[in-house]
Amino acid sequence: MPRFGEAGQALVTLLIFVATALIVTAAAIAISIINIQSTSQFTQGQQAYDSAEAGAEDAILKLVRNSSFGTSYTLNVGNNLAKITVSPPGQASSKTIISEGVVNNFRRKIQVVGQFNSDGTFSVVSWNEVDD
Repeated sequence: MPRFGEAGQALVTLLIFVATALIVTAAAIAISIINIQSTSQFTQGQQAYDSAEAGAEDAILKLVRNSSFGTSYTLNVGNNLAKITVSPPGQASSKTIISEGVVNNFRRKIQVVGQFNSDGTFSVVSWNEVDD
């Protein structure tokens, strides 16, 4: 026959184990949510960079077709945007392209400097990601 209070001891022990299991489970869920958010943000940042690259490549194509091209425009890249500026306008041997990829709140910017060669071809001199 159990002594008085032994049944209460078992209940307290069980409650401690249940509380510990709940704390460990909650911590694991919190870590999983943080990892998912981090991965999503990384993906959006990469998509913004890819959109900026697509915009720069589009501007190079426009310059190859028309060497005096120089303006600002927006390009849809899938569901994302690239905001592109080509300067200076008109005939110039050197052109600078600034392309900013935009995905939600993420922005990545690429600067491309190129020049027209004597044979009329366009060569990229530099291609860098720049800060605002």
